Amino acid sequence: MSDGSVSLEETASVTLPIELDIENNSDEYEDDLDFDIDSDQTSLLGGGAAGGDSQSHHTDSLGINLSRGIKERLLEREYNVNTASVFYSAFSLYKKHWVFFTGYGILATLICIISIFTAGVPLLLFIPLNAGLQTVVLNLIRTSGYPSPFYPDFLIPLKNILPLLLVTLIQAVAVACGFVLLALPGIYLFVALSFSTLILLEYIDTELSFFDTLLISEKVVRKKWFKVAIVHFILALAFIFGSFFIVVIPFVQIASCYLFKDIFGLRDHHQYMVGRGGSA
Repeated sequence: MSDGSVSLEETASVTLPIELDIENNSDEYEDDLDFDIDSDQTSLLGGGAAGGDSQSHHTDSLGINLSRGIKERLLEREYNVNTASVFYSAFSLYKKHWVFFTGYGILATLICIISIFTAGVPLLLFIPLNAGLQTVVLNLIRTSGYPSPFYPDFLIPLKNILPLLLVTLIQAVAVACGFVLLALPGIYLFVALSFSTLILLEYIDTELSFFDTLLISEKVVRKKWFKVAIVHFILALAFIFGSFFIVVIPFVQIASCYLFKDIFGLRDHHQYMVGRGGSA
């Protein structure tokens, strides 16, 4: 062989110690690898005693155990109410999907007309109907106006109709009692509790109870009640005096969802889909 080549014996003498070294330290490498994997699994699944803040962060970002800390974070949330932005955004979203929203407006108007001749019984349909529309709107806002798709989202509240009915019933009773006692308590409760249903819809896959949604709505809205009340007052005027109910009914719901987004925020798309058991 030439001078520049390496013999088989020389090669073996070089590689053999390396192989032995790896063999002798394999247990140590395996221990280190096992530790890293266990640490990652602990942080991802929310287990372990250490790393409390990090644990909470990973848990939220993956959509696992979303109910942990939700109540506290919502109650501590600070926000601003921009009335002009709420109405502009609502108008833009209506215009972008006007066929769908107009169809909803026609259906809602027909229910109102039928209720006049049937002692108002069909009005009960508004509870799941409005919840379905609000779910669609929240998802459109969440995805910047790009749907995926409408109709499955519209039916999501039907899976949890009982807590939805309970929240609506308690909210209505509380507001009615407030008006019976005095007008001002009724007005206050009407505004303060107005987001209970939306909170339930946004976090319906978590452990928040229907009572939690009422409590959170009242305590958070209380911080800037008058600003929130102004938006509700304008929406009430539009609903009462609006002559074109086919447009007004869905527009009021859309504006309420944008107001909800400004006050409470929305879960990101990944959290929402994982919480629903879907794919992000």
